[in-house]
Amino acid sequence: MVFFGFSEVLSYDASHLPKARFYSSPSPEGKLLLKVKSNMCYILNMNYDFQKDVRTIRELLGMTFEELAQAIGVSSMTLKRWESGQTTPSPTGAEALYAFAYHNSAHPLRLNVLKSQFREEEKGKRVLLFHGASSSIEGPIDTHHTKPPVDFGDGFYAGESYQQAGSWVAARPSSSVYGLYFSPSASLCSHRFQVDLDWLLAVAHFRGRIPAYEKSPRVLALVSSLVDCDYLIAPIADNTMYETIDSFLNNLITSEQCLHCLAATDLGNQYVFLKEKACQGLELTDRFYLSQPEREHLLAVKEENRANGLDKVKAALIAYRGKGRYLEELLKDESI
Repeated sequence: MVFFGFSEVLSYDASHLPKARFYSSPSPEGKLLLKVKSNMCYILNMNYDFQKDVRTIRELLGMTFEELAQAIGVSSMTLKRWESGQTTPSPTGAEALYAFAYHNSAHPLRLNVLKSQFREEEKGKRVLLFHGASSSIEGPIDTHHTKPPVDFGDGFYAGESYQQAGSWVAARPSSSVYGLYFSPSASLCSHRFQVDLDWLLAVAHFRGRIPAYEKSPRVLALVSSLVDCDYLIAPIADNTMYETIDSFLNNLITSEQCLHCLAATDLGNQYVFLKEKACQGLELTDRFYLSQPEREHLLAVKEENRANGLDKVKAALIAYRGKGRYLEELLKDESI
């Protein structure tokens, strides 16, 4: 079950399928066309789920075709074609539809939040994740499209929070959020980080922030322990947290001050898929359209959280002043 963006192509391993040129698999909204080539199965012509979204928006707002069409500046016939799946909205039409629903004064509709909540209820033993994309994902989900700097090197990154993923990319005009299910497997090797010194040092290493300490026994042992990992689970850090980490790396604050500052800014966890076989456990579920009113709201919430986080950081610096040790002291002590 995958509903995705404009003429995009996704793939998964199809080596278990008999050789053929095309396969069709049913979905609630119709059929997905699958093309098999060299044991890879490519999903073609997937889109935002406009058909379902139009119907949901219209019915939740309690509007007729004529009323909603007039509100967003299209004909009722055009709206009916969207809802029946005969046609899809132009970029202008899509923005008008989703912006009206989100910013409707009588009944503001947080459609993406509702959809993510339903996915949470349906996940079973799977993990629900969200990926903020600057434009669209084209080709297979893999580990080779990461733009540095990133916390753990090349990989496919996704977080546990729709709001966090949306706020991460909201300032980029062509961005959107993808929903995914991940099915953990006993055959995959993983590591879970907490907000602790190992996480801090791992992030600093992969971001190239500790060249003077790369040969220290602790850093070498930490990096070696991650070599065989297929995916990682780790706290998400934002710019405020990176500033705090830099203060610790520059020996301006102690480990206790740094870790308590970082723990005060809780952005949830990220899953980092480091190897292709881990990516094969991902199932795309939705592409969430970000209208301009929602982008503005996400950015406002992000700024409010940033301000609150700064206050927590200042309080932690005061509360743990003089406690803990500086980085240089910690890495010179091989007994830790």
